[in-house]
Amino acid sequence: MKSTLILVFTIFHFLLNAQDGFQFVDKKLDKIEIKFVNVNNLIIIPINVNGVDLNFLLDTGVSETVLFSLENKEVNFKNVEKLKFTGLGENIDIEALRSINNRLSINNQFIDSSHKLNIILDESFNISTSLGYPVNGIIGYSFF
Repeated sequence: MKSTLILVFTIFHFLLNAQDGFQFVDKKLDKIEIKFVNVNNLIIIPINVNGVDLNFLLDTGVSETVLFSLENKEVNFKNVEKLKFTGLGENIDIEALRSINNRLSINNQFIDSSHKLNIILDESFNISTSLGYPVNGIIGYSFF
């Protein structure tokens, strides 16, 4: 009985993929080169979101990906629900959307097909004007 149970767990271990987040398209690769832009010592990475190219600020202190500016680009989001963010300053609640199962791609080599996005609807929340470079959102440590 014990050996049968060990055999079953061993088989399922190799069949199941528990890795969430970004994965290499070519399983033979163990690294890829990601082009980025350095703006005022901040890393801006071009990422394709559901077929649309956007620029994201890399911030390892942020857990989830936040999108706050589309700059007249049209992105189709999947599985959308409304929510409110608090704690972004001055005791103001900010309306947002949460979208799950989005496809994010970097160079078509590094893909996450079930990424969660938080979309801030307030158009005044935009850091592109401060940086002088178009930034559509912030991607956090889920990137790694």
